Amino acid sequence: MKGSVDPTGDIVERTFSSLTNLGEQTFTEPPYGSHYGMWMRSLQTVLDDFEASQVNSVDEPFREDADRIILEVSAALEESKAREESLKAAMLRAQSSRELLRRAEQRHSASLKDLRERHGSKLSTLAREVENAKAMLEETTQDKAGLLERLTNAKKLREKELRVKLSAAEQRYAEAEEALSGEEAALNGEDARQLDELRDKSDEGRSESASIEAELGRDGSIEARRNAAEKLSTAVHALLGRGQTSPA
Repeated sequence: MKGSVDPTGDIVERTFSSLTNLGEQTFTEPPYGSHYGMWMRSLQTVLDDFEASQVNSVDEPFREDADRIILEVSAALEESKAREESLKAAMLRAQSSRELLRRAEQRHSASLKDLRERHGSKLSTLAREVENAKAMLEETTQDKAGLLERLTNAKKLREKELRVKLSAAEQRYAEAEEALSGEEAALNGEDARQLDELRDKSDEGRSESASIEAELGRDGSIEARRNAAEKLSTAVHALLGRGQTSPA
């Protein structure tokens, strides 16, 4: 004679209550996949306790339904966990593009700084030469020529010599400045393409990160877990119905 299920027993009430709670359970923060194992163990414990209390009543159709539902939700949770891991990897890739840009910009700035420092010392020296030549010329121009200097044109010759010296100093300074500008332009040109590409990737990564972050903020297992709990409740109800209609 087949046993009957007591639909009013405490274990049955706890089974329905536990299944409802598990179906409605939400996890507060990611990674949501880290909670799935505990949720599955809780679900299995509810079923094990129920079957243990109804050892003479649980039939093959119930076991088949329960096993199928467990397999389905387990597969769904594995898929959700794998997707979460995939999104995390995509987030890291998106963030890495910004990090690559930051490092490239740092290298470029360091190269420019080194270039300017190397040229800066020479420019400072040349600038002093220009100022000294100007000062000497101004001093010579303002001095009053003596009788001998007027007779020999020595002052004029000195002024001419100093003007030539000043012009040469200014020319050397201009050439040094031009050399610095040329090397800066060459360096900027060499790095421009790489930096532009990295900026494009960084912009794409920033947009992608926002989308991924939104997806990572949602638990993709909610529907699968709720459906599993509801299907198991239906299976228990069906078993209860078969137990009540079984012949004595």
